Amino acid sequence: MDDVAYRQFRDLEKDHWWFQGRRAIFFTLLDRHFAAARNGLAAHEQPTEKIAHAPDAPKILDLGCGLGGMLPNLSRYGHVIGFDVSLESLAHCQERGFAAMALGDGYCLPFHDGAVDLVTLFDTVEHIDDDRAVFRESFRVTKPGGLIMVTVPAYQLLFSDNDVVAHHKRRYTAGDLKRKLREAGYTPIKTSYYNTILFPVIAPLVLLKKAKMKLFGVPDNPRSNISYAMPKLLNATLSATFRAERGPIRAISFPAGHSLLCIARKPA
Repeated sequence: MDDVAYRQFRDLEKDHWWFQGRRAIFFTLLDRHFAAARNGLAAHEQPTEKIAHAPDAPKILDLGCGLGGMLPNLSRYGHVIGFDVSLESLAHCQERGFAAMALGDGYCLPFHDGAVDLVTLFDTVEHIDDDRAVFRESFRVTKPGGLIMVTVPAYQLLFSDNDVVAHHKRRYTAGDLKRKLREAGYTPIKTSYYNTILFPVIAPLVLLKKAKMKLFGVPDNPRSNISYAMPKLLNATLSATFRAERGPIRAISFPAGHSLLCIARKPA
């Protein structure tokens, strides 16, 4: 990702509606499929410090942790390790108080076979040339019975200048993502699109922007879509709308949306 985009993400990840909505949905599902399965309780009901420092605490690998925006929430589930190709990103994570950091790429993870209980790739694999290789390597380090959670942008039709700024290689469909995870050895247990409520607004805007780019050329724009200033009331409204999906997505899988997630299990 461009340095400009990194700075934007760092500044916005706490309060921007897009980040707030993602966190609400991701950790609602991890409470259901990871924490509850292991302990009988959701992560927010557990004593976080006790879990993180217990000798038998689950090991969580956040692959492509970036600036560490997900690490505080992941630490509720156990001992979390941030992994990224950028030394600058890892330094920022350490400044935030996370000491367990590893530098490298997803093709060769510095962990033993079956070392971690949960691998997370939050909007990561779309940046990587060979996503299948990363899924295979993730499968290797996942314990039998352990989980992987992958989130990605949806629909190649919506590939736009925002994807170019973020250095995305591709966007996905549910079928694409499940097939690649199965090829690596995982069994998908929850697949859903998300950012669904706002999708009827987002998709036409993206397609209109793409049409203008084709007609009038691609602008030199170093800013991502989420970097633009937004009135507080609008931001709060969008955040509440996005976060509203966290209840239904526990029980159902949305058939369409601007983004996509999959939780899969390594067979025991």
